[in-house]
Amino acid sequence: MLMRKLVNLLLIGIIGMLLGACSTNRILNDPKNGKDKDTLQIPIVHDVYNYNGKPNADVLSIFNSNGDVRISKSETNDLKVKTKLVQTKSIKDIDKKLNNLAIKPKIEKGVIFYEPLYTNNKNQNYWEWIKSSLNANGIQVNFDVQIPQTIKEVRIYSELGNINLQNISAKIHAQTNIGTITSANINPLDSAVFKANIPSRGENALDISLSSIDNVSSITAGVTSGNIVFNLPSGSEYIYNQMDPKQMPVTYPYDMYSKEQFEYCKEHSLEIFKPIEIKQGKTVIKTVTNKESFRKISIRQQ
Repeated sequence: MLMRKLVNLLLIGIIGMLLGACSTNRILNDPKNGKDKDTLQIPIVHDVYNYNGKPNADVLSIFNSNGDVRISKSETNDLKVKTKLVQTKSIKDIDKKLNNLAIKPKIEKGVIFYEPLYTNNKNQNYWEWIKSSLNANGIQVNFDVQIPQTIKEVRIYSELGNINLQNISAKIHAQTNIGTITSANINPLDSAVFKANIPSRGENALDISLSSIDNVSSITAGVTSGNIVFNLPSGSEYIYNQMDPKQMPVTYPYDMYSKEQFEYCKEHSLEIFKPIEIKQGKTVIKTVTNKESFRKISIRQQ
């Protein structure tokens, strides 16, 4: 037991050092800390992709290895997607990294799927190309998406990045390996799954605020490290269960940036849409945590 605790602490320490080299963790990259002389005082934001249209899709799916994803409600009937490359350090080969980044959605079986792609081979993930050819240190690709009511499900798979959901009503799967998942005024449909292995900043790995749980049968939240916070509407009725990690693994089954990992996330991103099921009975809230890590679970009504 003691050895397992030491291994967990060592893992968290190693990941903490890795975060110091990643642009996603803005706290560790703050130039005021004086930890990295190459860090820019003001990040440079490069526009990469803009889309505004009405795709024939029920599901929005995003797989992004390094960068933040923000999903909010569209005030029109259009899906709006903005993608930016954020440069947080002085980089000599930034033009090469920009010129080889492409965004092209894939639409099949009711799913519109986004991932950063390598310009010269749009079957290859951009981060997979970066890993084999260059260095990802100092850059991240951020997605800012507004979804119309026609989008019934949202799937987000991230390896290193934060996920933020605002004012949406959809079935949800949001997962990040190193990052924080936050939400405000969301109304999940059918089911909602939130997985954050280790938070990128602060103590909360999951900080979820909901406007309603009237249309969601189950909400599942899993972390390895960090706290879980749920803010529910006043008067919400639910059943709470604590799950064993063996019942629902919080981490991805493969190593970060591995070929198997890319294939796994793509496969799940493109799964066929299943019709939304009508809620029966009370909402079941389930949490999955590592029993040996320092974490708190808070479910409050406001």
